[in-house]
Amino acid sequence: MKSILHKTIWGIGLLLLFTAVLPHTSSAGPEQTSGVHAVYLPAMQTSPLASAAPDEVIVKLQPGAAITAINQTYGTTTLRPLSPTRAIYLLQVPTGADLEQLVADMNTDGRILYAELNRIHDAPEAIGREAFSWGGPDDGPYTGQYAPELMGLPAAHAISQGAGVIVAVIDTGVQLAHPALAAHLTAARIDFVDGDDVPEDEFSGGNDYGAGHGTHVAGIVHLVAPQAQIMPIRVLDTDGRGYSFTVAEAILFAYENGARVINLSLGMPYASEFLKDVIEDVTEEGVVIVSAAGNLNNSQPQYPAATECVLGVTAVDSNRVKANFANYGSWVLLSAPGVGIYSTLPVDGYGSWNGTSMAAPFAAGQAALLLSLNSNLNVVQVADLIGGTAVDLNPFNPGYVNQLGAGLLNVPASLNALQSGNIPTLGLLDDDCADDDTGETHTAGDYFMFAKAAGDGGTSDPKAYEPVCDDANDKQADVSGSNSDFYGRIHSNADLAISGADNWFRDTPSPNAELTYGVNDGPSSACQLQADAANTYDSGWPLNITGSGDPGSIHGPHQIGPKGWPGNLGNYLDANGMTFGNDINQVLPGVTCDRGSLTHSGVIEITAADNGKVVCNGGDPIKISNSGLGTANNPFRITMVSHGLIEISGSEHYLAPAVYGVLAWTDQRFSDEATSIKIAGSNVNVVQRAILFSPRSGQDVSGSNNALLCIQMIGQGSLKAAGSSSVLGPFAPGCQN
Repeated sequence: MKSILHKTIWGIGLLLLFTAVLPHTSSAGPEQTSGVHAVYLPAMQTSPLASAAPDEVIVKLQPGAAITAINQTYGTTTLRPLSPTRAIYLLQVPTGADLEQLVADMNTDGRILYAELNRIHDAPEAIGREAFSWGGPDDGPYTGQYAPELMGLPAAHAISQGAGVIVAVIDTGVQLAHPALAAHLTAARIDFVDGDDVPEDEFSGGNDYGAGHGTHVAGIVHLVAPQAQIMPIRVLDTDGRGYSFTVAEAILFAYENGARVINLSLGMPYASEFLKDVIEDVTEEGVVIVSAAGNLNNSQPQYPAATECVLGVTAVDSNRVKANFANYGSWVLLSAPGVGIYSTLPVDGYGSWNGTSMAAPFAAGQAALLLSLNSNLNVVQVADLIGGTAVDLNPFNPGYVNQLGAGLLNVPASLNALQSGNIPTLGLLDDDCADDDTGETHTAGDYFMFAKAAGDGGTSDPKAYEPVCDDANDKQADVSGSNSDFYGRIHSNADLAISGADNWFRDTPSPNAELTYGVNDGPSSACQLQADAANTYDSGWPLNITGSGDPGSIHGPHQIGPKGWPGNLGNYLDANGMTFGNDINQVLPGVTCDRGSLTHSGVIEITAADNGKVVCNGGDPIKISNSGLGTANNPFRITMVSHGLIEISGSEHYLAPAVYGVLAWTDQRFSDEATSIKIAGSNVNVVQRAILFSPRSGQDVSGSNNALLCIQMIGQGSLKAAGSSSVLGPFAPGCQN
């Protein structure tokens, strides 16, 4: 018998379902009583159940902060990171430490973005006094119950049955050999409770408050989307309890293994910045997350159901009336059947269960039907299709007006709306949940590198040279460093060289090609991606590589420019290396030089006194050669504009732009110096999105151990990233705005 949750848990039950049943001692499986199969969960526990792990905290670090230093400060020990791409860690606290005080102290530490307890989640039906009634092997009521007719499933299945879509059920596991489910389960599966790849939903012989829960939920998904695949992921033990950090790991596992829908029939009454962070990451990548609203019969928000970007679902009965146990409130987004739902149960059987956990997978299944019909839908569109076609429940629930979400699921209506192209604009989820790139504009935030040809040393006119990709000078984007992480699209209109080793290219939200090369006014078929096999080009994140490209997709309607800046940097790249003369307003409207001018001569050294300033120079360099400017919590703000070289060669900096998202802007000519912006220092941290722009020449980031989390290198010369052990790009974890 596999072990249950590895920690002993004490404390208060978080989600309770108040439906009285006779107390009965649980057995290791269903038993038959007087000819009727029934399973009774034990009566309400009187001992308190813990709401968090007693000796663990979750932290997310500021850019440039080191977990080793955090552990030294607080005496904590790293148990594990959330993933290699995120500065989020699960820490064990010292024995005897005041956990609440430790978290409070950490949240005042400038190196830490947030710290919180490792909260415990419950299946809403797992703790309390509810029973499911066991129907044995009889599958007749499975398709013949009221719920399919109430939501219009027969008509919906004539349009879509969910083929090609994976729905992850993050729960107590699934009976892997269940006759109704086995053929529809994915090979990708995991058990986070026991640490193996056998997420079996099992009876342990103990209390077993939650045993069978995940199997029942999976059966509902299958009822709605019979051709969808179900990914079984176990995070709750046989008592239906598990940890926030594990739930987040499960969400990432589901996304990285192809799930487009995630069902979370679990929750807690505590908001979590950590879970919100992870959830937003995956919904931006197109994953729909559905969660149960809870069974307390009150309006207290439950999480993750009430978390932004999650579809929180409550329960109604066959008469469209709110279930007497179901939660309600403005945070609830949808309603679905949740009373007397007949579905699969271990072992090889079926049974009825009540709860919002049963309502949520109806919505998850509906999302799968929609995505099967159109896989390009984002989460906002899926939510609006479901909510915008739902049946108004206010007439049936006068005591809960506008407290049961958009209404009762109407599955065929949503599919018909999609087929007709009439997607409602209900705004059920915020647009930020989708990070939708299907519109007509992009910002420079899409790019880590945007490189155009600027000559091969034989001409001073960047546009006079059209690359033929015949020599080393045609490497317009050149990544030759090592052991670094890159977050953002990379574009080169000639060769794109990735000759370093052990680099990771990841986490780019644009659906367009992340690595494009050979794209110019007349693309050359000889251009190539010179990629070293020692680099990882897809570490679980989608990554497309386009070799010929479409000039319109780069130079067409897509704007390239810093956040808040009214112009389009693409105009400068396409305008023969346009110079901005001596008027800074030509490039930064309404801005004046706080120090120097565009006719100034002589080297300008940046000092601490320049914090918040726009510093300008003529043909001579602007340099940051000292060390220690800014802190993680209070970055040094600077915008440098010049006709000459801009160089950062110092170390231990925390930098951010002073105006318009511009850190460095120079129109130094290619013929004067091939590289006009250099970052050669070490431990340089850029903590807010920042443009490095050189419309007439190239750039070189060659320092090491840098956290250039937010930079976008845009230029008309060769852009080089030759440093090592760095993290770069506008979508790196910890980059602000």
